[in-house]
Amino acid sequence: MDSKMKNKILVIDDQEIIHNDFKKILGEKRVNEAQNMINSFLKKEDHTRFTPKEFWVDCALQGKEGFEWVINAQKNNEPYKVAFVDMRMPPGWDGLETIKKIFEVDVNIQCVICTAYSDYTWEDLAKELGLTDRLLILKKPFDAVEVIQLAYTLCQKWDLYLHSKTQIEGMTNLVAQQSEQVKTVENQLIRSSKLASIGMLAAAVAHEINNPLTVIQGNMDILKMIVTRYKLEDKQLDLIFDRQNNAISRIINIVSGLRSFARVDSEISEVFDLHDLILDSISLIENIYQKDDIKFQTNFMASSHYIFANVGRIQQVFMNLFSNARDAMMEKQFDAAAPNKFIKVSSKSQNANIVIEVEDSGHGISDENLNKIFESFFTTKVAGKGTGLGLSITYKIIKAFGGEISVLSREGVGSNFIVTLPVTSREFKSKPVIVDDKIKKMQGKVLVVDDEESIRDILGMLLKEAGLEVMTAKSASEAMGYFKKNDFDFVITDLMMPKMRGDELIDRARKLKNCEKTKFVLITGCMWSEEELELDLPRYNADAILKKPFPQKAIIALLQKLKS
Repeated sequence: MDSKMKNKILVIDDQEIIHNDFKKILGEKRVNEAQNMINSFLKKEDHTRFTPKEFWVDCALQGKEGFEWVINAQKNNEPYKVAFVDMRMPPGWDGLETIKKIFEVDVNIQCVICTAYSDYTWEDLAKELGLTDRLLILKKPFDAVEVIQLAYTLCQKWDLYLHSKTQIEGMTNLVAQQSEQVKTVENQLIRSSKLASIGMLAAAVAHEINNPLTVIQGNMDILKMIVTRYKLEDKQLDLIFDRQNNAISRIINIVSGLRSFARVDSEISEVFDLHDLILDSISLIENIYQKDDIKFQTNFMASSHYIFANVGRIQQVFMNLFSNARDAMMEKQFDAAAPNKFIKVSSKSQNANIVIEVEDSGHGISDENLNKIFESFFTTKVAGKGTGLGLSITYKIIKAFGGEISVLSREGVGSNFIVTLPVTSREFKSKPVIVDDKIKKMQGKVLVVDDEESIRDILGMLLKEAGLEVMTAKSASEAMGYFKKNDFDFVITDLMMPKMRGDELIDRARKLKNCEKTKFVLITGCMWSEEELELDLPRYNADAILKKPFPQKAIIALLQKLKS
């Protein structure tokens, strides 16, 4: 039988007669005899009975020769399980030196010292070999059954040790894999936490921007009314007004982009226009990219571009793609005289999907790395430049909303990321306020409630210009005092105010008898979309909600609509 199929035993002794004894003792016939003898001492009902093993015995006359047998067995992946080593083997190594050498190259082998003399004490052996459980002493002359028992037991021990070692290595690898997964999740949580913090900051910044922007918008409306009233119009003033309005529109677009980004930690999905979201995202970064000579180009051809997904997550996808495109171009050498740096964003319809392509003129991706770019922690960027999570998270987000993402790339030319998402037929149709260019005069009494004096003053002037009688209050509690002595046709109140919010004011006011016919309008600098605001009307118990900033025409048109 092949040695691979048996338990390999090595006998190292300077006498060939000892070799022959071991071969006879560990031969099949003697092992079976020993089995019968041992089993006769065991109870029949005892299931732990001695089972014979087949042994393959090799022999060496000197310690160095035996050592070489062990090395060759290791190289051939056919290691010895047990070595019976004589203590005295002149003229070469003795048993102690032989075992010491063997232990250095084979960490699993079990050794038995065979000796008729007390050349070394156990303390001497422990000092040279260390305290080990792989060493036993067999006194000569020995009994055949004793040898068989040792061979059997030590081979079994070798098998169990290797099995447990394999299991431990498997568990270690499993723990390492799970640790890596935990690390991945931790990094994603840290990234999400950072994004959530940035999102909260973005929401706060947008709210604070919208309030002064309302004042700027209002002042522009007042200046335009004064110019018209006193017939001061000229082309230069018109140009100034146009520039100012364009600047205001640009700020509004940036804030709109922040609105989506601020909701990256939200789990809510909704219907939204993907084209608008991409344009909002571009408006956030376009000016920064232009400073690096990177130009955005858009070509939206998709006939259906409404999707049902999480706004913040989808914006995160495109911000990641734009950021990667910028990095790829910053790492590439361009002609300084005419740098052709671009990010082309296009769309098309494909069956029940919208396909968005984000193409750049960066350094491209090698064929070797192309299949790895969506793996967690894979990055080709220099240390400290990227986490290797951006495209991995992008891939997971797209898959979570039933989409696909792929990439085409040529090294030195650029990359084209292709995002496919299912469209929805549930398009949200907003109800815009129809604004007439000519402001019609109104009659009625209006209360303006806002904790910012400048907004109260601006709104007061605009509403008075429209013919309305105006009172103002700096807080909800002050407004409640006015209700006792006044009947109002309209109440325009800010939503977010200290101590008492605008919606709480509306709830309390509606319980008053003289407010039964009053129309309540909430104004807010918060970052919700028009669709969300309209859906929130019942919750806020308001008749209408208007986002800051708004032109005079919008607020007047809204009041006229409510009155009619």
